[in-house]
Amino acid sequence: MKRIKTTSFIFISMLLLFAGCFAIDDISDTPRISFKDLKFTNSGPGQEFLSLTIDFQDGNGDIGLGKDELSFPYHPFDIIVDSNNKLVTISNKVVPPFYAEAPNNTLTLFSNFDNRSDFNCLEYELLETNLNTNGAATKKDTVFINRNENNKNIFVEYYRKKGGSYQFIDWIRVTSAEACGISFDSRFPVFDSESIGKPLQGSITYKMISSGIDDVIRTDTFRLKVRIKDRSLNESNTVTTPDFTLSEILVN
Repeated sequence: MKRIKTTSFIFISMLLLFAGCFAIDDISDTPRISFKDLKFTNSGPGQEFLSLTIDFQDGNGDIGLGKDELSFPYHPFDIIVDSNNKLVTISNKVVPPFYAEAPNNTLTLFSNFDNRSDFNCLEYELLETNLNTNGAATKKDTVFINRNENNKNIFVEYYRKKGGSYQFIDWIRVTSAEACGISFDSRFPVFDSESIGKPLQGSITYKMISSGIDDVIRTDTFRLKVRIKDRSLNESNTVTTPDFTLSEILVN
């Protein structure tokens, strides 16, 4: 099966909300979004662009994540430890239940039983597990992990219409096993740090680039679901786009 590669770009424009135009007290600190536009551009193999634009407003403007913000709570993943606080790797002997340990050392129940799967690059990371007195790694191991959703702040799901119902498109399953971690969840940046704490509205255009959108969706009717999170991890409403076919939204 053809391997699909994806990348993405975020374009964002924001405007401060002024009291004379909006009743600031009516604007929630939880972001609200609405669908604005969807366009598809196909310039050849590896040059397929699906551009999604949403409008948003947020009462305190705390939206956006910098690409280097990887500390808790925006870290990429939690590590999994067993009931003896022993690191769980792909093959070591452990004692359930399992717990997800975040970088701030908090533990949350992950599983009451040993639920390790065969190796895959979504659930395992090659990590430095032993350090010498100088802080240099002396051993690496394949460690069982739990991906942290809060590492992203925009989430997009694809649904294809089949027989009158909508089926979720799992991009990992419809591509080769080598397409590890393929996802259209991503980050949009902080537009202006001085805007944080102030009511904010604007538009976000999220350009999803792939070598396989046309191959997967073809002539099917499809729709997207999108939501965002702010820096305080407040989750917006989920917006469902209208139904489209790629040919209907194709632009040169």
